[in-house]
Amino acid sequence: MRKTNCGRLVLSNPNSCNDRRDWLNGKLCLSLAGIMVSAALVALALHRIDWAVFVIALKKLTIAWLLPAGFIILGATMIRSLRWWFICGTSPLHHFWSFWRAQTFGCVGNLFFPAKAGELIRVVALRRFAGVPGAHALSSGIMDRLADGLGAVLLLFVAISRLPIEFLQGRALIGFALLFGSLAVLSIVFIVWGGQLSVCMPRFTGRLSIIGDGFSKRYLQAFHAAQHLRRPGRLVIIECSTLLAFACDTMAAWLTMVAFGWHLPFSSGLVLILFLAIATSLPSAPAYVGIYQIACVFALRLYQVGDSDALAYSVVLQIVTFCTVLLQAAVMVFNHGFHDFHAATHTPLPELTAQEITF
Repeated sequence: MRKTNCGRLVLSNPNSCNDRRDWLNGKLCLSLAGIMVSAALVALALHRIDWAVFVIALKKLTIAWLLPAGFIILGATMIRSLRWWFICGTSPLHHFWSFWRAQTFGCVGNLFFPAKAGELIRVVALRRFAGVPGAHALSSGIMDRLADGLGAVLLLFVAISRLPIEFLQGRALIGFALLFGSLAVLSIVFIVWGGQLSVCMPRFTGRLSIIGDGFSKRYLQAFHAAQHLRRPGRLVIIECSTLLAFACDTMAAWLTMVAFGWHLPFSSGLVLILFLAIATSLPSAPAYVGIYQIACVFALRLYQVGDSDALAYSVVLQIVTFCTVLLQAAVMVFNHGFHDFHAATHTPLPELTAQEITF
């Protein structure tokens, strides 16, 4: 424990000025990498675009179909917020609204900040809104995202049966399935056998002085917080809610296709959502610029939709999604003020307090 320049006592070196500077430098590098990825994807998506066809596709759009799509996207956000509350496991039911606010602020953060900074913002917001300890909020947030990844892997096998054989050769999809499948296995190992690792951890982290001690305490808190997930019934509920959220995403994507006057099977919406799930796992510029475009172009090619039409579709789907998120955020800011969002987006990392490391 030592005192910072601002005279405040902290418990570990990661909150020191030098480590905050390193954290900001790392964030800057990741942000620049995200912007470069988005720029490359935009260039790839615009390579074969006929702007006359793009404009014609937008003129054929039926706005009325976009309204139910927006409401369904709202429903998907609420389902994921409820799932996060269930994964967290320690908050009373009335705190669900705090999880929804945190989820919404995280989505807004991804709109205005690069490199998926909204994932950190929603963890900080949850700690502020619901009083969930920092390590618990972080571990539950990671597991919540892993639930989405595992649900996408399960749906990938469903979609494969409806796709052309060439699609099976896509290394990106195979890599995506292996990545989230491996993370799911590691999560199960952590939940079941993580306690045994914690016994051995002090001998490795003790040499790191207070940094190792702080990490061990955070690890133990995350492990204890995840123990309620050892019940198989809870895992079934989590995955069922994940599949329901993906069903809402699929419906919204398909309704947007209907708005363009396309007569595509419902499975096309699922395929497109899976492409988006893969693409949005990459670091990107704010608002997923380029991510939506390249995902929609490649997904809709499987259904003989031209690149120009697919680009128009991606822009409309992106606008519907973002307008829904911003409308949620506007309602929350109206009810609770802008201070909460400002605090969530200007807090670098949750600090470890003396109360949080007590077991």
